Amino acid sequence: MNNLTITIIINLMVSLVFILYSLILYQSQRKKQEITADISKKEKEFQTLDDYFKKMEVLVIRKKISMIGPPKKAPPIKKERSPLVIQKDEEFIIKDGENLLNNLEKELKDAMPRNAIEYKRDLNTLLEVISSLESMDASHYGGLTEEPEDMGKGMLYDSISRKLDKIIKIYKFDELYFIQAEKLENFAFKQIKRLEHKDFEKTLEIMKEIGKINQIIEIGPHIKLLTFHENLKVNTSEKVIISLYTEHNLSKIEDIQKRTLWKPSFLNAVLQKMQSKKILDLDLQEQIISIKGIISSSERFERNQKLEEIIKNKIKKEKDSKKLLGDQQQHNITLNRKKSRIQQEELKVQQTELLAEAKKEAKKLSKIHRKEAEKQSKIEDKERKKILISEKSVTEEGEKTNENQKLVKEIEKIFKNISKITGGIITFSTLLKILKNGAFPKLKKNELLNSIKFLKEKESIIDELSFSGVKIYSFGDAVIDDDMKRLIEQFVEDEELNEEEIGVVIDDWGSKKIKKVIKKFEDQNLIKKDKKNRYYLPGLINAKKKK
Repeated sequence: MNNLTITIIINLMVSLVFILYSLILYQSQRKKQEITADISKKEKEFQTLDDYFKKMEVLVIRKKISMIGPPKKAPPIKKERSPLVIQKDEEFIIKDGENLLNNLEKELKDAMPRNAIEYKRDLNTLLEVISSLESMDASHYGGLTEEPEDMGKGMLYDSISRKLDKIIKIYKFDELYFIQAEKLENFAFKQIKRLEHKDFEKTLEIMKEIGKINQIIEIGPHIKLLTFHENLKVNTSEKVIISLYTEHNLSKIEDIQKRTLWKPSFLNAVLQKMQSKKILDLDLQEQIISIKGIISSSERFERNQKLEEIIKNKIKKEKDSKKLLGDQQQHNITLNRKKSRIQQEELKVQQTELLAEAKKEAKKLSKIHRKEAEKQSKIEDKERKKILISEKSVTEEGEKTNENQKLVKEIEKIFKNISKITGGIITFSTLLKILKNGAFPKLKKNELLNSIKFLKEKESIIDELSFSGVKIYSFGDAVIDDDMKRLIEQFVEDEELNEEEIGVVIDDWGSKKIKKVIKKFEDQNLIKKDKKNRYYLPGLINAKKKK
């Protein structure tokens, strides 16, 4: 039995091998036939090279046409219909559309809210849409900045950022849960030369933007906490504890309770919560707290000293720059004077030389030519005199310029002193008298007018008024409108007026208008009232007499 089974298995295996061999042979023969058929087909198709290249050109042209797209078909020619048929169709469409619109309108509801609830809901929906649109707009344009950053400042902030990063790594501040920004600034002052507080704060903001600092938490005006990894939320009561610990060195729970006047239960709850948030370490046995990463009293003292030093240096620099500017101006004045002196000396030397030469020439010349020589010397003398006069005028102009500058400064000083009394107006004659009685006893009207012209250009004098030959100037914060100008004109004529008299001289004003205009004067301290309830302008006293 076993022998028979083995024989059957062997026969089956032999037959399978034979079948597989036959299949493989058949497939190889089929492939050979297909290859020979392709070759013969190509030989028939391209009997020459010209035929091959022509075929390739056709294929290229077809490919280009397929890229351009199929040719556009001409639009079908519409058959014209008679006007009557068109009109009937249009009427049918209009009626059909009208019926459809009426059916749609029946199902539509009124868009207006029927009650306060619907109104509130619609408003909330609208606000949500607006906020989403704004956020989309912000995300699209968020990267754009209106003003380009200063390249130098950018390089400075980058340098400070790298140095701060180095300090953080050296002292392992990033391993702490948080650190006080002022503590980091104190370390930075020691290692970064000419560091300013505003540059430090700006650098912190940039470090937050680029991800080197996770959070900048503001505890108070002078206390900021920096986190590097985890987000930290600090409520108001926790901020109070941190500020007391930092600024007042209050570490005992009893001292904190006395300072805050909180209930012990509430204070304990706040401290325990802060401990759970890893803000502080709470020692219940000693009844004290400790906060890591906070600036110590000695570090705070060092930082404050450095800040004071920076402020002093800044003030000193400003003073030095002002002094330098003054020295420069003085140097320019002395230089101009030296130049004028040198020019005068050179002219004198030239004069002596010319005179000596003229004398020599005069001796050589004959009697016939003496008269001509004398004439020539006179002409030369005139030219020399002209040169001397021109040089003298240059020096005089320089002195006049300095004198004018002094006069302008004196006028501005007078304006400042009398603004509290007159409110911001003064007459030309009053100003001239004050200057003559003071620093400029020999002052002329034309000189004052030139200075006033300069002050107008400088806008130290705001406006110039002229009534009945009296010139009035407004300065400082004085704002005089047309109604006020009209009333000033009356005060030029009559120094003191009450409301009734104003109503008489300006007959088209009512009592309300008079009070309104007087209120404008009072608001600017331009008008006063005497014991008899009569108004007068301090800047126009004796104006008529001092034309």
